[in-house]
Amino acid sequence: MSRNIFYADLDSINNKGVLVTGHGKGLVNKNSKINGKYIANDMVRLRIESNELFGYQGYIPQSAPELHVIDGSVAKF
Repeated sequence: MSRNIFYADLDSINNKGVLVTGHGKGLVNKNSKINGKYIANDMVRLRIESNELFGYQGYIPQSAPELHVIDGSVAKF
């Protein structure tokens, strides 16, 4: 189980997993021009498998969490 817990939002924006930290958290709900949805808010656990970064809801440790791949490209709004 990953212990890499971050204060961040994990969102799906334009079908890509995005980790949002600091200023801009909650932007999926605040901006109607963004095509996205929340996956996890405020606490995200990260894990690396097969050289890909995955995130999942971090409030409660899970033995088999639903993992979401986080896209490595940088988004600009």
